[in-house]
Amino acid sequence: MPEAFDEISLRMLEFPEIVEAVCRRTTTAMGREAAAALLPSADPETVRARLAETSQMKALLTLGGQHAAVPLGVPDVREPLQRCAAGGILSAQELAEVADAVEGVARLRAYLASEAVADGPAPVLGRWLGHLVDATPVAQAIRRAVSADGQVLDSASAELASIRLRLRRSGERAYEALERLVRSAHVRKALQEPIITRRAGRYVVPVRQEYRELVPGIVHGTSASGATLFVEPMSVVEANNAVRTEQAREQEEVERILRELSTRVAGVAAKLLDALEAVGEIDAIAARARLSLDMQGVEPAINTEGRVVLHEARHPLLKGEVVPIGVEVGRSFSVLVITGPNTGGKTVALKTVGLLTLMAQAGLHVPAGAGSEVAVFQRIRADIGDQQSVTDNLSTFSSHLRRIVPILAEADPDMLVLLDELGAGTDPEEGAALGCAILERLRAAGARVIVTTHLGDIKLMAHMTPGMANASVSFDLETLAPTYRLQIGAPGQSQALAIAARLGLPPEVVGDARRRLGPERIRADALIEQLQAALDAARQRQAEASAARSEAVAALKRAREELEKIRARRREMLDEALARAEELARQARREFEALIRQGREAAKVQQLDEVRRLRQELAEARRRLEARAVALSERLNEVEDRVSVELAPGQILEPLQDLYRVEAGQRVCVLPLRSTGLVVEAADEQGYVVVQVGSARTRVRADQLAWIPQQESRGQVPTGGAASSLTLGAVKAASLPGEIDLRGLTADEATGRLDKYLDDCTLAGVERVRVIHGRGTGALGAAGRSYLR
Repeated sequence: MPEAFDEISLRMLEFPEIVEAVCRRTTTAMGREAAAALLPSADPETVRARLAETSQMKALLTLGGQHAAVPLGVPDVREPLQRCAAGGILSAQELAEVADAVEGVARLRAYLASEAVADGPAPVLGRWLGHLVDATPVAQAIRRAVSADGQVLDSASAELASIRLRLRRSGERAYEALERLVRSAHVRKALQEPIITRRAGRYVVPVRQEYRELVPGIVHGTSASGATLFVEPMSVVEANNAVRTEQAREQEEVERILRELSTRVAGVAAKLLDALEAVGEIDAIAARARLSLDMQGVEPAINTEGRVVLHEARHPLLKGEVVPIGVEVGRSFSVLVITGPNTGGKTVALKTVGLLTLMAQAGLHVPAGAGSEVAVFQRIRADIGDQQSVTDNLSTFSSHLRRIVPILAEADPDMLVLLDELGAGTDPEEGAALGCAILERLRAAGARVIVTTHLGDIKLMAHMTPGMANASVSFDLETLAPTYRLQIGAPGQSQALAIAARLGLPPEVVGDARRRLGPERIRADALIEQLQAALDAARQRQAEASAARSEAVAALKRAREELEKIRARRREMLDEALARAEELARQARREFEALIRQGREAAKVQQLDEVRRLRQELAEARRRLEARAVALSERLNEVEDRVSVELAPGQILEPLQDLYRVEAGQRVCVLPLRSTGLVVEAADEQGYVVVQVGSARTRVRADQLAWIPQQESRGQVPTGGAASSLTLGAVKAASLPGEIDLRGLTADEATGRLDKYLDDCTLAGVERVRVIHGRGTGALGAAGRSYLR
């Protein structure tokens, strides 16, 4: 199989610079090595897994609103571990560093296993826990024997502690003997200085050469000038011998301790080496996440259909204010031809697509907008820049062909091909013909292709061939500066003559050049300008329409929220009114019952005057009840007047615009009555419409009606009698159907819905309804009859 990502293409697309950017963000030596080995993958599952690691580590780093400190302080002790595993003995300093590494691995293991991480934003990182060995006992053994700065401690063994005690005492005896000698008068004049020093591990004094005979002993060295001899007086030789003996014993014990500790380290060396490799991988993942944070990257969606769609994409290596581009290939077309002036951003657009695709396939986030997606290509090939070589006798044209020939041989639907300045470096006519042939071959092979060119024939081919499309980069002729905006759908112009004129080329020269273009080229340029203007106008209209739609959606949302508030207030007011009505009814019932009891008792004892009096009070109570009923009715009507008609959720009343378009059978809302009904008679010459609300008919102006969206219906207008009282019951009755269909429901669902329907009918004063339950198994009919009983 051909190599998926050849080194030349990676270098042309500047992928090594991205790898170096990741390396700079690592913490450990192992992490830098892991990051340096980063390459794109052609396996979709591997790509998705890497992107998930980057995304979860990014979430982990930003946990709590600020960069979190992932504990990655692990020193690189791979070389000592390898030597130890081969039977070598580590120094005390190396053992201290191994203990540091073991403790660093333990901290990282505990961090990844913590609930905040494993059950939080980074569960996928838990797969590394199995590699992070827990060698804490080894570290503890090292800490008991070796200090943090690499010194073997007295506590390493009882024997070492005893040896060092004897060593200190022997040294003190030798030092005290020399101090007495130095203080003696006959020796003091022979000394260069009255000090005690050491040579070869033995205590000596500096004796001047001319007084050598005054201090008999062993000479252990001389000064650079030869004027001073370092003499071990004979009186301290035995004491020095004792010191040297204990020093030798100390060295032997230290070596035994280091050998023992090294043996323990060797037992876990292989697992520790695996743990350090895992630390490096985790560090590299953290570096990828830090790069995403720094460049404001996003995780792109991944597909295997060869589709690349980038929104607001930015080249990650460009400095300063970068103009984002939108670019796609593989959706409605497989070949994209980018044209436009020099320095207009064509090559940048080409590299942006290639580099962001490589980054995504390497598990890196891309600097692009939300909704971007990238295909996982099996091969990515690029030919960008001038690769001419004097030593290889290659021209620009030849160097391009040397790259394109193997690309054509490998081309298939799983390949992304990026070609810069296709057809350049030779005769324009022949170059255009060759470029068209190359594009046709790549298109037929199904490859995804993006090319840049200045050649008109290639632009024309892209315009005329299905599966191909033109794109252009715009250029500001006033400032002679590129805008770097990429516009898909229209070819660009090189603008060479316009740029030459702006740069001061004599007008007659520019005019002569323009005449030499020929009428066909002039007409083509004019058509391109018109097409570009049309596209700009269309985009402007689209932007305005999008803004207007956003405003309309926001207004609709506000209206629905306000309607919901009105409905809530209406329900509250109705509840209050109904509660008051129930209280009035209970009070009236109590009064009537009391009067009736009194009347019966008076009749029993034939108290006629009392009966007459009670009858009068009963009549008076009846009048008060009627007055309260009237007051309650007025209260309910007042409530109904202050709130809107309760429609289905989400409905908004639409006022009528044309008074004379109202037709019989239309369902409308009668605004003054806060009720719904059917149009019986269309608007007359005065603009009045007859509407039936429940069993009542009313004549209202058409401008006092409103449409009910998604509720329009035409049908026979129900006949009815007298006008309703238009109280709460009338409003309810107007919106209630005369029957309820329970077919298809369960028994519990049917009885629940029937209960609610009969409550509404009772409130509305409806006396006769029809319940439809179907036949089937008979369960619904039985449940309905049981409930109604």
